[in-house]
Amino acid sequence: MRKYKGLYTYDPSSSHCLAIIVNGKVNESDVTKALNEYNKNNHALLNLSVETTSSKDFSQIFVIGDMPSAEIGMSYLTQIVKSVEVKNAFGSTPYRNIVISKDNLKALKESGNINVYMELYKRLYLKR
Repeated sequence: MRKYKGLYTYDPSSSHCLAIIVNGKVNESDVTKALNEYNKNNHALLNLSVETTSSKDFSQIFVIGDMPSAEIGMSYLTQIVKSVEVKNAFGSTPYRNIVISKDNLKALKESGNINVYMELYKRLYLKR
């Protein structure tokens, strides 16, 4: 599989997750509770987990998954962004939602290069 700009791969049939990258700091417990509640009420059949991680470049990343494909991940994303409860849990702290494979999330955390991933994301996931 070819790497996009030497960093990321694109395999829409692989397992994906939603990564919420926080630009600042939020109450981890409140956000996790809101995400779990949303998943229980709207996506119980997917049995999604919510984990929190970080890296040297990203102080808080909420990872929701596993989803069987990029298509299911994108469908989930278009629905969760409408949740007032989830938005409220983040308050005024800015954040970014991206659908990403586990391998690409690992590469993103290691490289810190969100700009290259966003190029791939816009081109291949968002079809822009």
